[in-house]
Amino acid sequence: LRFDESGGWMLEQCTAANPGRHLAIFGQWGDTLADSRWLAAPLITHRIGDGLLSFTPDMSREEAQKFVTGLNNTAKKIQTESK
Repeated sequence: LRFDESGGWMLEQCTAANPGRHLAIFGQWGDTLADSRWLAAPLITHRIGDGLLSFTPDMSREEAQKFVTGLNNTAKKIQTESK
């Protein structure tokens, strides 16, 4: 995931303040609770200052494609609304 400037700052603060802990990642890729769950909990080993978060999600390829499409659609919506 590539965060924008404010998201990158939050990621940096979170990872700098919590080394040795886990970052819980929850995802939803549909309209029902059945289409959501905890995806990963990577260990924070260092401060992430570049706004890039890489992790291996516990999901199928089909779920991942739906999830990424939803993230991209949400990002576009937020960009449109902020103009």
